[in-house]
Order: sequence, then structure tokens, then C-alpha cells
Amino acid sequence: PQSVSFRALADLYGVRHRLIESATDLVPAVDAAAASPGVDVVEVRTDRRANVELHERIWARASRRLDDALG
Repeated sequence: PQSVSFRALADLYGVRHRLIESATDLVPAVDAAAASPGVDVVEVRTDRRANVELHERIWARASRRLDDALG
């Protein structure tokens, strides 16, 4: 978990900052950042607990598939 304000850091260094509020905002923000010169910070906030749970499920599934494939 971060208590850092990425907007404040971006302002400090004079770079653009975009906070993504919804999934539909992500691609346009990344496209805009890629099309503009200089540095852009595209911030995506997530739920750490949900991310950990998702990764654990993915790792378990990948492990089962590897076990099945390697027999």
C-alpha cells in the first residue's frame, strides 16, 4: 500500500498525471500518454487484497496445468 500522492510527485517533477477512474478510461489515457512527448504518469488504483486473491488463483491454476502437462 502506498501513501504517496502520485499527483503531487508528478507536479513536483513537472510531468503530466492522469488518474484512471474506470476501466474504460485506461486505453485512452495510455494512448494519450504514448502520443505526447515527455513523461506521463497514468495512475490506476486497485484493491490490494483482491489483487492478491486473483494472483493466488491464477498461480494455483497455472500450477495445476503444469502438473497435468508434465504428468
